[in-house]
Amino acid sequence: MKLGSFDVPDDGGAALRRLLDREQQHPYRGADQTSLETRLARALPDLQRRQLDAEAALYLFANVLYWTDEDGRGAWREVYASLAKWCMRNGLDVLNDCYWLQVAHENDVNEVFEANNLAGRTDPSIQPGIRNLGELWAMVKLADNSGCSGAQLEILRTVAARPVWVLFWDVNLSGATAAKEIKRIGRCSQILRPGLDTTIHLASQINAAAARETIAKVYADLGLSGEQFSARELGSGDTLQSGTRLPSSMHQRAVELCRNFFDQVVRNDAKRDRLRDVSEFGYRDGGLLLVRQSNCPNNSIPLLWYVSPQGGAAGYAAPFARRFSTQSHQSAAPHDLDQLTLEQVTGYAARMKALCASRGTGARIVAVSTFRHPAENPAELADAILDLSTNFAGRRFQGQDWDTMLHQPLAAFLEKEARHLDHLRLVLHAHGSIAFAAGAALNLKLQKRIDVWQGGAQGSRWWTVDDNVPGQVMPPLQFEVSRTGCGEDIAVAIGLVHSIAGEVKKYVGNRIAVLLSCEPQNGPSQTAIINGAHAWQVAQQIVSEVRKLRIGSRLSGILHIFAACPNAVLVALGRQHYLLGTCQLYEYDPEPAIYTPSLKVTSSR
Repeated sequence: MKLGSFDVPDDGGAALRRLLDREQQHPYRGADQTSLETRLARALPDLQRRQLDAEAALYLFANVLYWTDEDGRGAWREVYASLAKWCMRNGLDVLNDCYWLQVAHENDVNEVFEANNLAGRTDPSIQPGIRNLGELWAMVKLADNSGCSGAQLEILRTVAARPVWVLFWDVNLSGATAAKEIKRIGRCSQILRPGLDTTIHLASQINAAAARETIAKVYADLGLSGEQFSARELGSGDTLQSGTRLPSSMHQRAVELCRNFFDQVVRNDAKRDRLRDVSEFGYRDGGLLLVRQSNCPNNSIPLLWYVSPQGGAAGYAAPFARRFSTQSHQSAAPHDLDQLTLEQVTGYAARMKALCASRGTGARIVAVSTFRHPAENPAELADAILDLSTNFAGRRFQGQDWDTMLHQPLAAFLEKEARHLDHLRLVLHAHGSIAFAAGAALNLKLQKRIDVWQGGAQGSRWWTVDDNVPGQVMPPLQFEVSRTGCGEDIAVAIGLVHSIAGEVKKYVGNRIAVLLSCEPQNGPSQTAIINGAHAWQVAQQIVSEVRKLRIGSRLSGILHIFAACPNAVLVALGRQHYLLGTCQLYEYDPEPAIYTPSLKVTSSR
């Protein structure tokens, strides 16, 4: 057999032909469009030009273990069957009693579902949606800071109820990074399952002997229980250093080739940082001849995967060029979890135990959108979303009837969500009219606790009725009443962010009996309303002033509401709408600078 200008020895030809045929059927994804035969024929003269042992390289190439995607799927089937048998022996269900984890930026859990044709991949009651430890730890910290949604808290409860945690790690070759992840999983299980036994398994397509020893030591040192499942074991005999992969006459030549290649080609790489802990035998002296169809691991000898950064005639292009990830496992690792003291772990555990035990008392976050927020995605914040933005072009309503197209769907959505829990949190990327209507749908008679995600000059945060700091001054409003015409209707101009009384007076003309103007004592501004408690205070002041007008002046008509204020104030007003009578809301259109009627809320709604 010839490979370019090279004659392949008979004892290596059959193995090389099998590799070529196998790679042709399952092309290596890290390569250019050329065949493996072409890539090998290109690498060999390059080695020869450097006076390196090209014949020894031929033997190394011929003895590559080429692991295809199909091999991987078969391995996941075998691993899953072993896990299922273990669970059956221990009276457990592999799907419903195990919490499946994977490393950040990987897709191993989905691959296991697909390889085994399993249902329920997207069902959070079967497999919680958080599948890597960094996201799980972030959610624990969020819950500890009272920032979890109801759905997120339910994920934590589901995880805390699982007695078996399984880390899926496709190929575990050195064990160094997997060991760190196992330690973190052990710590996280102490926080979410304090006082309970948790079994932590590691499941891999391929497990190398060095990695198995490293993981076993972590289990012993930390007192963890669990097993390592794999479909293919790579023993010490699978490394180049062992001398069993090649004919005895070729072994020493191959070792010398790897050393000389490293000294001549790799050692002076200008991008040496990408080769951390890589020697002539690969990462941490792995010495493997393993190549995966998706990418060549750096635990294998560099001769297989190294590509010189300079390229061209002066460089070297390996037949299985490695693609270096821009997103490492360690860059996404929760390093702050590593630094926790025993006292901190105990504190987290006590708080998480209380949270996970308090089923039904967490908040449910619901979002309503009539426009796109430039920096916030409701899907990342909420348990349930009502998207009404398709009825708008920018912020301008495109329909004919606010009530039918917006108010009715909004009321139905919020009334349904209010059945879940007594504590709702509203995310409103919406017009002020929608905020008022949301409050009306969740009025005080329902006896719900309602928080509002409120943006402002100091960023976004939850505004609640009791978030005032002791000693903090909440300035009241000042009111001005002016008679504008006849009839029994009242207009209220709520100018908290900026003054709108003049524009409102011009708009209503003499069609309204009385105009009630409300502004902060220190003047309107973006920071005039300081928190949720302040929003409730000014809303109650407005309700009180409107009721005085209605009773004192015998004005029983419609209350026309014009507002430039935080949505939290309008939610608070809406929750008291039955004290205001029938309310007609308005929206301001800056072009052509006019008010337009939006929706109407009656006391019966």
